[in-house]
Amino acid sequence: MELWKKAAKLGSIRAHFFLGNEYDAVGDLKKAKFHFEAAAMAGEEGTRCNLGCLEGKSILSFADAAGGLPIPRGTPGYVGNIGTQNTRTAQGFLIVVSALAVMSYNASLVLQAYWGIKNNFNEEKPIFRRMVCSTWMGHHICSERKSQSSQHWMSHC
Repeated sequence: MELWKKAAKLGSIRAHFFLGNEYDAVGDLKKAKFHFEAAAMAGEEGTRCNLGCLEGKSILSFADAAGGLPIPRGTPGYVGNIGTQNTRTAQGFLIVVSALAVMSYNASLVLQAYWGIKNNFNEEKPIFRRMVCSTWMGHHICSERKSQSSQHWMSHC
């Protein structure tokens, strides 16, 4: 590994990629991220996937740590839980609300695609025009004031 470190100091993209993988394997995410970023900035496209995986690991580790907090004290099999029944209920509520938000967002994208295909992506049809404005640019841009920067987009609204 020492030779890979020397090669990385000399600017070897492959060395940064290798070291990133090695540090990731032993759990040193900070060093892994450093080497993956160095390789990505030098043009190694494979490291972008690795960087994404590192971010995913960070999110999952936070979720694992925070996910047990609302569980009521004294529940067997959990350590560090400080919650009550009310915190558990609140967590369940937030999970359901976020799941509904994701489904609603995806349904709006499906409707937009459906109307676009049905109208042959004709921007002159009022329904399609409204959907494009409200989905892609935010309803306020189309219905509020015109500004210099949004002049081009306003022509579609």
